[in-house]
Amino acid sequence: MSACGAVHRNASNQPGKLFPGATSLDSILPSAPQITPDPWTPYEVEKDMGAEWCPEDPGDDSGRTRYGGLNRACLGLLPRHLAEVFVAIPTEHIFVPTDVRVDRVSRSQPYVALPGRGKRPDFMASIDILEGIQVRSFEGTQPSDTVYLVIGPFKCIDDDPLIAREGEYLVETAVCKSAHAEPRVYKWSTKGSLRDVTREYLPEPAMTQAERALTAPFMPYLETTKLEHVPVMRWTISLKDASPPGRADGHDYDPVPMPDWVPEVRRLGGGLHLGFAVWNGKKFEIKQRIPRALWPLPNCDPLRPDARCRESDPVQGRNEDPFVDMDGSEQTRGPTP
Repeated sequence: MSACGAVHRNASNQPGKLFPGATSLDSILPSAPQITPDPWTPYEVEKDMGAEWCPEDPGDDSGRTRYGGLNRACLGLLPRHLAEVFVAIPTEHIFVPTDVRVDRVSRSQPYVALPGRGKRPDFMASIDILEGIQVRSFEGTQPSDTVYLVIGPFKCIDDDPLIAREGEYLVETAVCKSAHAEPRVYKWSTKGSLRDVTREYLPEPAMTQAERALTAPFMPYLETTKLEHVPVMRWTISLKDASPPGRADGHDYDPVPMPDWVPEVRRLGGGLHLGFAVWNGKKFEIKQRIPRALWPLPNCDPLRPDARCRESDPVQGRNEDPFVDMDGSEQTRGPTP
C-alpha cells in the first residue's frame, strides 16, 4: 500500500475498515447480505443494497444495460468488501493511485450479484477507470477461502516492443506509462493483508513441448467473458501465425494448419482448448468438459432475464461448443491431456 496505510481485515473475512483517509467510504458503502437469498430473484440483492437502477425490463436493449461491459447490470455503490479489495491492491501492482480508486468506489458503478459457492453471494463490478477494471468475488465454502479476481492494468508494456499497443491502458505513472490488462487473484491473509495468490490459485495450464512449438510465441489466453454469469473461465491458445516474415504488422491473423497429431480433445477452431477453470469453493479446477449451465449461450442468463436469449432458436447451433455438454453431462470424449 501507499503511505495512506492499509485496509484492516480479520481472519473471518467479514467487512473491515478502509484505511485512514477513506473512512467516509466505510459509512456510505453498503454491506452485502451474509446469506444468499433462496429462491434467487433477479436484482433482489442489488435493490436491497440500495442500487439506484436495475434493468428489470427483459426487453430493455438500451446501451445502459451493457454499460461497463457487463450485460444487464445494476448501477449503485459497490458492496463494501469488493471496494475494500480494489482499494487495497498495491499501487505498484496496478499502476492506479490509491486516491483515484477511492474516488471511483465512492461513486455508483455497474455491478451484478450472483449465487456462488459460499453463504454470501458473489459479485462482479466494472469500475470506470481508464478502459475499465473488473473485480469479481468468488465466495469460498468457508469465508476464509474467498478469493477475488481483478482484471486491470497489471502488465507494463513500456519495454516490450513486441507487444501490440491495441487495448493498452495509458496509466502514465512514474514507473509505467502503458500497461495491458491481466487477471490477478487476490486473497486476504489471516493477518489482514491482501496477497497476490494468482500462481497458487490460477496457474497456467500444462502444455507439451510440441504444443508450445506449435503455438509460440503466443501464450495461453484466459477467456473471462462468462464471469458475469458463472464462476468459470477458459484457457485457450492460438496456433502459430503462418504469415510470411516481413509482412506488414497490420495483417490479419493467419494460423498454421492444424496438424494431424493434435487430438480432438485439444482442437478449438484456430487454436487449442486448454481447459475450463471452474471455481469449486476452494480453488479453480481445470476441467476438460463442462455442462451448458456452466457456459451459457449469449444473453441466456437465467439470473438476469434478457429478451435477446434465443435458446430455442434454430440458429443457436452456431453457438455450439465441442467442449460443452448440451445435456448437462460431464462425460469426456477420451482422456484429458
